[in-house]
Amino acid sequence: MRKMEQMSKYRRAYLVIEGTRAQIEQHRYQGDTTPQSLLATLVCLEVRLGIHVIWGVNPQQSARRVEEFVKQFIGGITKDAKRLGK
Repeated sequence: MRKMEQMSKYRRAYLVIEGTRAQIEQHRYQGDTTPQSLLATLVCLEVRLGIHVIWGVNPQQSARRVEEFVKQFIGGITKDAKRLGK
């Protein structure tokens, strides 16, 4: 959790999960943490620390989702820079 707290200090922080909520609910992952505990932790990260959770079914979909976020972020910076330049 300490790493997540450090991440929350960035302007934007994201956690990429390669899997689905259904897989967590069905405990289809490695580890002894209960599905309820894991899902509650993810909600805590979003609500208390402002860390956005990105879900991807596989590495390719996860990469596409991250790319979408990066494009939107860069687009916003570009618009801000243009406004400041006027």
